[in-house]
Amino acid sequence: MSDMGRLAHLAMNPREDASREEIYLAIASLYRVQGNNLNNRERELMREILRRLTRDVEMAIRIALAERLADDNSAPHDLILLLVDDT
Repeated sequence: MSDMGRLAHLAMNPREDASREEIYLAIASLYRVQGNNLNNRERELMREILRRLTRDVEMAIRIALAERLADDNSAPHDLILLLVDDT
């Protein structure tokens, strides 16, 4: 199954915590890598997905993502701000 197919499957079956975490990390990774090439609508959709999943994903996962971004000079600024606002 392709990565996109796997994400679609996880999105349609979001009952498991592991699925939410996997979606969260996959979207965050895609955003981190492709963020500067996305249009405004795509960026907003990704931010909204991350915002909605944030409350369902363990703090350890969010901290791990923040630590990865800390060393990435090309990380999208708005993704960093989303994590900074994580309370």
